[in-house]
Amino acid sequence: MFIYFSEEQKQRANAVDLEDFLMRHNEKLLRSGREKRLASDHSITIRGNEWYDHASREGGLAIDFVKKYYSLDFPGAMSMLLGEEGETYRITEKKTEPRKPFELPKANQDMRRVFAYLTKTRLLNSAIVSEFMKAKLIYEDAEFHNAVFVGYDANGTARHAHKRGTYTRGGNSYKGNVDGCDPRYSFHYTGQSDTVYVFEAPIDLLSFITLYPKDWKKHSYVSLCGVAEHALRQMLADNASIKKVALCLDHDAAGIEAAGRLAETLEKLGYQEVFIIQSRNKDWNEDIKAGQGISAVPAQEHPQLLFCASICSQLMEENTGNEAHSVPDLLEQVSILAMSRSFPLDRKKSITDFLLRMISQLLTLRQEAFSQSGQPVPQKNQMLKELYLGYRPHQNPGSLQNKMREIKKMLQEANAQITAPGRCDYKELSDNFKSLALECVRAQILAELSWQKMSQMMKAEPGEQKMT
Repeated sequence: MFIYFSEEQKQRANAVDLEDFLMRHNEKLLRSGREKRLASDHSITIRGNEWYDHASREGGLAIDFVKKYYSLDFPGAMSMLLGEEGETYRITEKKTEPRKPFELPKANQDMRRVFAYLTKTRLLNSAIVSEFMKAKLIYEDAEFHNAVFVGYDANGTARHAHKRGTYTRGGNSYKGNVDGCDPRYSFHYTGQSDTVYVFEAPIDLLSFITLYPKDWKKHSYVSLCGVAEHALRQMLADNASIKKVALCLDHDAAGIEAAGRLAETLEKLGYQEVFIIQSRNKDWNEDIKAGQGISAVPAQEHPQLLFCASICSQLMEENTGNEAHSVPDLLEQVSILAMSRSFPLDRKKSITDFLLRMISQLLTLRQEAFSQSGQPVPQKNQMLKELYLGYRPHQNPGSLQNKMREIKKMLQEANAQITAPGRCDYKELSDNFKSLALECVRAQILAELSWQKMSQMMKAEPGEQKMT
């Protein structure tokens, strides 16, 4: 039955304060900085009427949250948020704070503490640090003696400043951007060559130059002061001569995802020479430490890439595709999974076995399509290698339920292509089967991540108290 909701009702529902809503539904919430975290699912944080699932990388406002968390359709979520039996929830009022004007921190009279920190503690080349200090790209602030890394626009006006604490006793030192910064102009150096090297943090940038100092002044370097693309885009806009981009982000899950996302963005912008360069350890400063015999933080491979390698290895070793296979058969089986609202741990083996069989069957269908098109038929190991190389963690957000619906839709399209009147384009069909196999790999990885999270929650210590 169709239910009409006015625009005002939609806006009101989306503005419902999720903390108030959840606590009235007896959900336990935990503090997480300025946000709250669900005790039943630690990957979900809320703040006002906004939410974000750090595991599936999904987020939004109240309506989408209720649809996802309570497995409701749009009318059901609206009815729940607008209040059942006269109950109303607190509404989040957005406060717009005026942006603070950017101002560089007052400089100290000398830079001895920062110079010592960068060269003795962080082991950077003293001559390189001196060059950046002479160019007024680095200085020491007077109040806290932080290292200040300055970013200028094309006219030489300071527009950005990143601060790094020099006091290291008792844990990690302070780091953060000065209020009012323009993220397009973070710490960078512009050379004359056609290559720019991209880093997460200023010390990563300086560490890379310390490790590879030959002709360093010829090239360009930019620190994103995070993983957002604003500063890189501005560097490219200001320097049309740059044709090659080397992405030198941290060798951990966040850095790997960011590098993949940036590479994809650059390819869309028309840059054909994009390279990903990884440090041997977690980052380039850790490589300096390791080179001097100091204990270094090791690299952290992305868990999704490890899952992907394991899936491809299992498919290579096991004979999972002997069953009769056809697109209608697969479509029938996928339709059942696409209707599931949950994928509990006790179904792990059956779902895993099904997805592995399906990937194997799709690869066989791909080989048959190649044969029909008259092209050389690729071997199983070649197709599995293509799947592994084609997997990008940043391209796999969302939930397993949505992924199964997407696979069902792709199978329906493939079936329509096969049964359509006229000659089938088997080359296109083989590409579609490849895409489907990759989507099934993504589904299996989403399932593994979901089960991993369930296991962690089951092992969590009891006794979390509801917040009041």
